[in-house]
Amino acid sequence: MKSVKKYLILSFLIFTAAFVFCETKATVTKLPQRLFWRIDGTDRTGKPSVIFVQGTIHVGNDKLFPLADEVVSKFVCANRVVGEISNEEMENHEKAILRRTLLSFKKADGRLVTDYLSAEECETAGEILGKSMFKKFSVFEP
Repeated sequence: MKSVKKYLILSFLIFTAAFVFCETKATVTKLPQRLFWRIDGTDRTGKPSVIFVQGTIHVGNDKLFPLADEVVSKFVCANRVVGEISNEEMENHEKAILRRTLLSFKKADGRLVTDYLSAEECETAGEILGKSMFKKFSVFEP
């Protein structure tokens, strides 16, 4: 059940990318590599368009890396690679995250994230983040 929820969220993000980048109906294919999809469609001018999407996990361990050779080769051969955050702006984002984190802690005013989650959701979050990390995050604004 927990992995189903993860894949539903990930699928939603993949299909959103398909509709944002392709003007017509797109085909989404899950590739065998971990968290890697191919989206085939056409661009605004009617030319065939292929987008590869590499899903990321922001909380993980050394088992997630290195990326599969096929994934790396797609990055190397791509006309354009788009990341979530550019390297140039990372420092600004880190400062903004720190400010938001402190504000979130203040706004929580004693409320805990766990007060708003079911036991199953808490268990899933604890498995994903690790129990001690989830406990640390639970003090922020729900």
